[in-house]
Amino acid sequence: MDSDLIQISLGVAVAIYLIRTVLEYVLKLTDKIKKKNGGDPQTDTGMHQMIGGVTPQNVSDIFKYLADIKGITNDLHQWHDVRDEDHVFAWYVRKSLSKSIADLTSSVNQLAKGVAQQNELLRKLCE
Repeated sequence: MDSDLIQISLGVAVAIYLIRTVLEYVLKLTDKIKKKNGGDPQTDTGMHQMIGGVTPQNVSDIFKYLADIKGITNDLHQWHDVRDEDHVFAWYVRKSLSKSIADLTSSVNQLAKGVAQQNELLRKLCE
């Protein structure tokens, strides 16, 4: 699981780097085209703001969030990996189900006692 998280983290970092590099290249091309056409390359700030939004701080924040997600996921896995003595997940058996099974067991025991008493009475009648 750690190796998967590292691979995802590296993939995200490389993707952000590639996107930023491509956007910088596109920005330079659009600036050249605007200069060639006599326009001011700084009037369209949308592209500049988009590229400026990806900073090393943002990337470190992403890694921090990924570490937080990893911790939460590990906690969730530990909570759900609890098993009982039969190796059944503890969260899988509901309390109402276990109560129903206990009631059914009690009823079957009473039924067995009743059948045993009937057998005893029938044996006495046959004698």
